[in-house]
Amino acid sequence: MTLAETCIRCARHSCRLLTECWIDGSFATFDYFYTQYLFSAATILAASSLLNGKESHNDREQFEEAAQFLSQLKDNGNFAAEEFCQHIDAMKKTMAAAQARRGGYAAEGDTSAAMPYPTSTFTDAVNLGQPFQTQNTTAGMALNEPSLQELLAQPILDLQFIDASIYNDGAQGLYWPDFSPESWTPDAWAAT
Repeated sequence: MTLAETCIRCARHSCRLLTECWIDGSFATFDYFYTQYLFSAATILAASSLLNGKESHNDREQFEEAAQFLSQLKDNGNFAAEEFCQHIDAMKKTMAAAQARRGGYAAEGDTSAAMPYPTSTFTDAVNLGQPFQTQNTTAGMALNEPSLQELLAQPILDLQFIDASIYNDGAQGLYWPDFSPESWTPDAWAAT
């Protein structure tokens, strides 16, 4: 749950930063990476909004804001945003169907009826008792969160066996052609 909670927090923060970049005018309309970051954050916020925790309604609102943002980018000619908007539309339909199954009674095209209902079988990573202030979060504050500290405090995995397989006859079966000047003959390059 720590990883899920960290992803949700980072998605909230990323969405907020990208929105601020748009407002400040530093978000390039045709930049693929900012558009991809926005879509990634929106995807995580969509999943978080289905968890029905105490922040799920805010996550749903941020998801809708990111979807509108992507739509504006698409309207301005961003081809990546055009592709991502198709995925956002599919997510909205799936979210509406999930909400209707859980008793949210959302209509087929209505995606604004995402209110938390206690009949959900999902749990929210945010409800694990670790407070998170949704406003004015800086990068330093996000790194000082207890859940992220727990994640970062885990022992480093011993992956030395990967390097050993490369150096200990791991490439023995590969064919390496001989391109040395000694192997070239003048007749091989002559026109026939």
